Amino acid sequence: AQADEVAVFLNRYSLTPEQVEALQQAPLDNRPAPLSSGGSSGSGGEEGPSNAAVFFSALARLKCVRKECCRLVGSRHQSAAFELLEVLSAQQERAYERVYHWVQGRHAQMEACLDGFSPSSTNEPNGSTNKGPQAQGLVGASSESMMEGLVGDPVLPLALDALQSRPDFLKHCLDQMAATRRAWVV
Repeated sequence: AQADEVAVFLNRYSLTPEQVEALQQAPLDNRPAPLSSGGSSGSGGEEGPSNAAVFFSALARLKCVRKECCRLVGSRHQSAAFELLEVLSAQQERAYERVYHWVQGRHAQMEACLDGFSPSSTNEPNGSTNKGPQAQGLVGASSESMMEGLVGDPVLPLALDALQSRPDFLKHCLDQMAATRRAWVV
């Protein structure tokens, strides 16, 4: 009976291994996420939710679990709540940092489009490779169409919405994107 109580407690106040993995490793893109081996889909060609949907779903669950743990503070489970809050807070901060860095990467791609980035200029003079249109599968697209594709990315609003919980990250991203957008329009 006590083992059952512990299992119920952990199910309610912690993330599944799949959710933790999604927060740590799921790409923030619109490609279908790999279906877990324990899933109900066979080889019928079914697609799961996008990687971004899996990530943001796990982030939403993390926020809910963390809020529930905060309610435990002051109860008979206070020490467990503090331990869980420490783990959840670290996971949450890493997830927000991933979102922030992803938005920054999209912003860098937008700036590359503005700079008249051409498919033939992916090699830097020092021999390094620039992650421009070629790396993103945008070879042959005009700078304007690439910029529109980056701005119209369906993951971008989800990322910016998630960053509302981190106002400094959000403000920095929005300021940079607004400046880039102004430069693009002018």
